[in-house]
Amino acid sequence: MFSYGTDMEQHIVQMDSWLASPLVREQYIVKSSPSLHYGDPEVRQAWNYATKIVGSGIHLLILGDTGVGKGEFVKALHKHSRFSHKPLVTVNCAALPDDLIESELFGYAPGSFTGANPKGYCGRIRQADKGILFLDEIGDMSLQAQCRLLSVLQDKLVTPLGSTRSYSIDVEVISATHQDLEQLIAKGRFRQDLYYRLNGLTVVLPALNQRKDKAQIINRIHAKHRTQAQKISPEVMKKLMAYSWPGNIRELDNLLKVATLMANDSAEIVFEHLPQQWQRSLQKVYPVSELPSTDLNTTLNKTLIDAYNANQGNISKVARELGVSRNTVYRKLKALGLLARMNP
Repeated sequence: MFSYGTDMEQHIVQMDSWLASPLVREQYIVKSSPSLHYGDPEVRQAWNYATKIVGSGIHLLILGDTGVGKGEFVKALHKHSRFSHKPLVTVNCAALPDDLIESELFGYAPGSFTGANPKGYCGRIRQADKGILFLDEIGDMSLQAQCRLLSVLQDKLVTPLGSTRSYSIDVEVISATHQDLEQLIAKGRFRQDLYYRLNGLTVVLPALNQRKDKAQIINRIHAKHRTQAQKISPEVMKKLMAYSWPGNIRELDNLLKVATLMANDSAEIVFEHLPQQWQRSLQKVYPVSELPSTDLNTTLNKTLIDAYNANQGNISKVARELGVSRNTVYRKLKALGLLARMNP
């Protein structure tokens, strides 16, 4: 049998040790750029900042509108960190009712309450031990659960409901929300001490409409859903680029998934392949490059006024129809003198 010899064996051992060192992992793994962006500077900066603190014990807080990809950001961060072979446990705080979130997070002892598992439940925090606990929509967590979470983060001990025994835990905590936590604090709906504990580092993910790589994202999501060589027509692409995307990447993903199914075997997605509700919304989109500069304001103002009248002054419906925020609608209508006495 062929033998590598002692020198080769030592070299292999040294190479394994080198690859496992924190410095090398940081340089070759943590620094790797995932498919989160295609040149957008804000997302790149958020990624670079986040990768520098992951594994340091500093908690990360991710801010951004609903649908911007906060969950995908965390999945990529986990995959490219030293926790890649450790658990990533996600808790959607908005999806759990107040009476269940504590038992879900902290676990419970056998027979703690009616309907409880007779064997008890260890809880999501203990499931994430030695890995990452991702608390999505942390702004929706009840004050009582916030109080218990703060205690767990401070003491690194978790006590299941109905139990007197505490368990030590070692978790990396990442939180995310689309809400303004400082406003929630002012309203008494979020604990200030927990906020300071969670935001060791805060990064913000931009809305899709603000991203510099929007065209690349559109093509990348389309490529994910198509089953054959297929393009997006120039007409549709211009509309997609000009639309404001209030639902962000999630909204874009839903549209392109349906559109590729409607296009079926067609070599190109054209306007008629889009669902009717999207055709109505995108028909009102006017790419700036297609409009003469002298007529731009007149055209946009007329579109707004027509939508305002058609919806009988319902600002929310106008905003949804035009794909813009309510504040934008209020501001434009005030500028036109239609809402001089109203406040948003």
